[in-house]
Amino acid sequence: MRVPNRKPPTKAELIADGVVHGVGLTAGMVGTLVLLIVATAYGEARHVIAAAVYAFGLLAMLSCSAAYNLLRDHPRRGILRGLDHSAIYVMIAGSYTPFLTTLKDAWVVGLTGSMWVLAGIGILLKMALPNVNEAVSISFYLALGWMGIIAFWPLTETLGQTTLTLLAVGGVIYSVGVIFHVVEKIPFNNAIWHTFVLGAAVIHYIAVIRTVRAT
Repeated sequence: MRVPNRKPPTKAELIADGVVHGVGLTAGMVGTLVLLIVATAYGEARHVIAAAVYAFGLLAMLSCSAAYNLLRDHPRRGILRGLDHSAIYVMIAGSYTPFLTTLKDAWVVGLTGSMWVLAGIGILLKMALPNVNEAVSISFYLALGWMGIIAFWPLTETLGQTTLTLLAVGGVIYSVGVIFHVVEKIPFNNAIWHTFVLGAAVIHYIAVIRTVRAT
């Protein structure tokens, strides 16, 4: 699996990116433990499962990103790239799962299932066609990420204004951060991009734990 040519990072940029990933992984592991404890204490079985799915997506994204971006000389770096990009689909679908679980309408099952099916298709395409134009991949990520807006009005009745605002702000931060991922000439662009990702993930984590705590 060939890795497309990108601007090689300087030593300082690699160190900065490593720090961001280190902070993210540490926070992700601690946050996962706290989330599962809260879900077990306050939620039903479905809430615990939804929280676990979200936590898996979060840790998959953080760990796969760290492996791909920091192991620059790994002989299977192309595979690491595929896993890194695939984990984003898992994270997106996993992030929506705890919130959609608060809705009991039958159509929500279809929406949740559709998200996971699309995430699965995205993963298969990413692994089978690793060299597809990156603009296509980014468009797919953004489309899947904003797909949950379909459930906006029903969610206003179950999540509350604060949680919905956190979700929207996190989505905007993810989307704006893409600029730094795409524009490679910006110094430390990779570290900045991953800082945006980490910031958005923290905001969405707060929204998830608020939702689980309120069930």
